[in-house]
Amino acid sequence: MKKIITALSSALLLIACGEDSATQPKEQAAVEDSSTSSIPVINYSSSENKNNNSSNSVKPSSSAANNTSSSNSLQLSSSSHNEPTQYSSESPTPQSSSSLNKICINDIDCDIGDDLSCNTEGKIIEGKDYPSNRYYCTKNGLWVSLTDGWSWDIPKEVRCDKPVTYGTLTDTRESPAKTYRTVKIGSQTWMAENLNYKVNDKKSSWCYGNNPANCEITGRLYTWNAAVGRNEEDCEDDKTCGINEPVKGVCPNGWHLPSKSEWETLVNYTNSTTPAHILKSQTGWGRVFRGTHNGGSDDYGFCILPSSRKYYNYSQTPALSDTTIFDYDGLALFWTSTLQYGNLAYYVKTASADEMSFMQDFIYYGMSVRCVKD
Repeated sequence: MKKIITALSSALLLIACGEDSATQPKEQAAVEDSSTSSIPVINYSSSENKNNNSSNSVKPSSSAANNTSSSNSLQLSSSSHNEPTQYSSESPTPQSSSSLNKICINDIDCDIGDDLSCNTEGKIIEGKDYPSNRYYCTKNGLWVSLTDGWSWDIPKEVRCDKPVTYGTLTDTRESPAKTYRTVKIGSQTWMAENLNYKVNDKKSSWCYGNNPANCEITGRLYTWNAAVGRNEEDCEDDKTCGINEPVKGVCPNGWHLPSKSEWETLVNYTNSTTPAHILKSQTGWGRVFRGTHNGGSDDYGFCILPSSRKYYNYSQTPALSDTTIFDYDGLALFWTSTLQYGNLAYYVKTASADEMSFMQDFIYYGMSVRCVKD
């Protein structure tokens, strides 16, 4: 009997040991599998995909800043930020496959695809991932964004293509003569582009960056003295300049430099709390977020472009002529014929955020000119 009990105990001990050894690999494998599941997976945020189809996007017509790091941010499913950023091939985004497995620093990196060259000057395409984005094929054989900020490689006719009824103004003071588009807005008839008449005095008007090609796009920048047709000596140190409105100034015959009140008439006619949006060009004013833009609606074909200004930096010396700066930050500034007092005159300011206001500044700054018909 004692031998039977001893044999039975040994058998039970062997069975117990066998069960432990059989379950041990399974438990180890389970631990190894759970460790691999902690690797963070990077995906688009679903809310970001919805924003791409925002109703606030400005969609330019068929012929038609500044990049921010926030517009290219990705949502991580892990709190760790040490993993390399990449698009997940399992992303549920409804957009095209051009953005998959690719880091898009700018929209164009994914909108155009791998081949960034173009061979048909003037061709315009929509973005693959963001259809409200437009890209223009330049004479240099490169795609340039129409909607993401400003580029001097895009002709003004491409940005000012609103299908409205235009008139024409031919200025014969130079050879060859220049022809400008005009547009009737309410009771007024305006030039639909900036004046590009060269004043002989090099201290009175400039092309942006001193590049004559830029004048063909945004016109010239004039001092207020040149705009009203006065010499610098006539309008300084609190002199009245003998200004009696209307002032022909630098404008062609039959046209004049608009006064502050005439600009106010134009602004009031838009009947809008954001008149700049109605008067600005559809493109060239920069991007807010992927697929949304700062461009205007250009309802009347007035087509304000961000032509900037030329001003003086008083922190530098010696002569003013050596310290001028071309300021370009999404601005359009137009002289009025109205002198405030002394060396200050009124101008109209338009900015990327649909701001349009009447301000005053020194008469020797360089700003754009639009003429209005007598």
